[in-house]
Amino acid sequence: MDPNNGEILAMASAPSFDPNVFVRGSSTPEGRKQIAAYWQDESRPLYNRAIQGRYPPGSTWKIPESMGALMQGVITPTHSNLACGGGIMVGTKFTRCMGSHGSPPLSYAITKSCDGYYYRLGLKMGVDGLINMIETFGYDKRSGVDLPNEKVPQTPKTWMPYILKHEGKWSDIRTVYASIGQDTVVVTPISMLRAVASVGMHGKMYTPHFLQEFRAIGPVGEEGDSTFLPGRPSFGFLHPEPKIIPMTDDQ
Repeated sequence: MDPNNGEILAMASAPSFDPNVFVRGSSTPEGRKQIAAYWQDESRPLYNRAIQGRYPPGSTWKIPESMGALMQGVITPTHSNLACGGGIMVGTKFTRCMGSHGSPPLSYAITKSCDGYYYRLGLKMGVDGLINMIETFGYDKRSGVDLPNEKVPQTPKTWMPYILKHEGKWSDIRTVYASIGQDTVVVTPISMLRAVASVGMHGKMYTPHFLQEFRAIGPVGEEGDSTFLPGRPSFGFLHPEPKIIPMTDDQ
């Protein structure tokens, strides 16, 4: 995706399928058989994983979480040191980090992907702070890409009512897991792409899109060619204005 405007330059989903089967094959027994096979295939080739698959984002989640913590004032660019401790003890459970990084600042913690740092950052933000970040970066809704059947990510905001009903409270260990993009956090690739691109664009979060403009064309000839009609205007497609996330230069 071009982060400057949200234009999708390439999208892939695997396993793939032959789209020509749906254009030409539905009128033949063989084509209908192939289409039926696609629908029955357990590997789900017709499932667009880029916009429908929901996966734990893992350490990629640390990018929007870091920005959320900075914007909320939980840490600042000059005061961001938190302990790693090789992990964290929550209740009777020790959740480890893959290393022991001392008490690093944010810049070092994100470079080393220090889980211990982000466990503590998540606890400082609290689940309400994480939900605020989720709403800021649009993880609680569809990205708006111009394709059908996009899925909405599932996050602590999604799960909160269920957990409060069945468990009585939101536990710190759930916050710890959510702070590294696990447990109650599963997002679509397109939602993560959009959020991370907005960080690179200093807070401009564009709607991902394929369609750029409409052009009038003449009838298809015997050779299968067509021409743009002279004098007929093309129509640019008006996409939503980008959402502006308030980020400062030092953040």
